[in-house]
Amino acid sequence: MTAITHAQLAWNDAGTPVSDHFDDVYFSNTNGLEETRYVFIEKNHLPQRWHEYDQRRFVIAETGFGT
Repeated sequence: MTAITHAQLAWNDAGTPVSDHFDDVYFSNTNGLEETRYVFIEKNHLPQRWHEYDQRRFVIAETGFGT
């Protein structure tokens, strides 16, 4: 089995984690929290799904392949 190569984080001037290898940011420099709400919560209709769900556990998996 091949070993997993761990991400090498760097930080830009705004304090945002970036990938120098992929020349990309991990989330928005402007408003990362708002981006997260939009991409993960709103686009997956999570508030509605949580309201309608009647089980004890709600599982969310995130693969990390980008948005």
